[in-house]
Amino acid sequence: MTANSPGSILAALLLAAASLAQPCAGESYVFPAGFLWGTATAAHQVEGNNSNSDWWDWEQVPGRIKNGDKSGLADDHYRLYPQDLALARGLGTNSYRFSVEWARLEPEEGKFDEQQVAHYRQMLEACKANGLKPVITLFHFTLPRWMAAKGGWLNPSCVTRFEQFAAFAGQRFGDLADLWCTLNEPVVYLGAGYLKGVFPPGVQDLRQALVVMENLARGHALAARALRSSDRVAAAGAGPAAVVTVAHHMRVFDPARGWHPIDIVATRAVDYIFNKAFLNAITRGRLLFNLPGFPRVDVTIPFGVKSLDILGVNYYSRDLIKFNPRSPILSDQVSPPGCPTNDLGWEIYPEGFYRVLVGAWKDYGLPILVTENGVADGSDSKRSQFLLRHLQAMARAMKEGVPVLGYMHWSLMDNFEWAEGFWPRFGLFRVDYATQERRPTSAAQLYRQIIAQGRIELGKSEEFDADPPGR
Repeated sequence: MTANSPGSILAALLLAAASLAQPCAGESYVFPAGFLWGTATAAHQVEGNNSNSDWWDWEQVPGRIKNGDKSGLADDHYRLYPQDLALARGLGTNSYRFSVEWARLEPEEGKFDEQQVAHYRQMLEACKANGLKPVITLFHFTLPRWMAAKGGWLNPSCVTRFEQFAAFAGQRFGDLADLWCTLNEPVVYLGAGYLKGVFPPGVQDLRQALVVMENLARGHALAARALRSSDRVAAAGAGPAAVVTVAHHMRVFDPARGWHPIDIVATRAVDYIFNKAFLNAITRGRLLFNLPGFPRVDVTIPFGVKSLDILGVNYYSRDLIKFNPRSPILSDQVSPPGCPTNDLGWEIYPEGFYRVLVGAWKDYGLPILVTENGVADGSDSKRSQFLLRHLQAMARAMKEGVPVLGYMHWSLMDNFEWAEGFWPRFGLFRVDYATQERRPTSAAQLYRQIIAQGRIELGKSEEFDADPPGR
């Protein structure tokens, strides 16, 4: 047992970060001992029957989810997690990121379900038995129905309730987990729910979106403090008992017309809004918006300074920015014509992964955990090359001194992809939703080989070819 202290956390992280600056032998990069290789999922997307959540209610209205899909049983991971964790172990991974569902654990305000506590403890024990270090996410887009009825993150009381939920999670699961992710993609959440209106509560209001960003930042900071206070046991047996991160979606933004001064200015604004404003709030304690056409925001986030121990990065793609005065954010996001894309139309741009990692390290100086990276590929024709090229880009950043502690591939298996329903296929394992059979994709074998070898050949990671290369 090891009690938390800022000093012990800092010492452990600095030691881990220092070990990452390893030399390359020739054109290969050797990953450091202790590197976290993993996969990621989220409760609502895989467990099934999350019937006490706002998302469950949202899905019942026709037209909200593509093809009329509903999460329903999803991957039945709630019941089948033992076999799924065995699949993760079979890949050679040593970590697993997943969420504990707030709507299951606290189905009524202030009343926690001990049966659900027991379920997640059994799951954490199964992670341990399979040699998987858990990374627990507390909020991955879903709210308990009772909290949504009160206004969700628009209501300041959500900040308090989330802090209390974090404290409860730390108390009940802290002896089995050391890595905590408070929020998943907070800017994506507020953008989809309060600007585009495609996530609950289906609002399109910039001022409300900014209030939600402030409350999410406050919620994270207080949850981080609660976790450090409530989780006093190092599950690993030594080192810090609670290491706190947030899974922040970061994208590369470039001007659609590099010669156009307004596109250049718009690109800088979008980069600040999407990539930097929230991170600034939870690392420097100040949420600031002072952009033309935006409401001015300048608020202090209590306990926000240094609320992160490590920075979680989700990376998927790049967008080109073209000025549009009619857009809520005064710009449109487009992809380069003729570029390789995934099934959702997102550009496949491995070089952007390198750029994001280098930029995040430069801007925030925190060790980095890649909390998501993956591709929607129903034909399984691009996944292996996507994985290889992005791991090469990551290794290149690490070779240059960026302290990346681990890589969590999205996702272990196909799942319910929110407003898109079930059709996008992100999994290393293909799921037949009629039978719940899991079948490995070609990328699963590639991932297994790279992990087993512990090294990767460095190539032109910025290029994505039509034909998969040899390794």
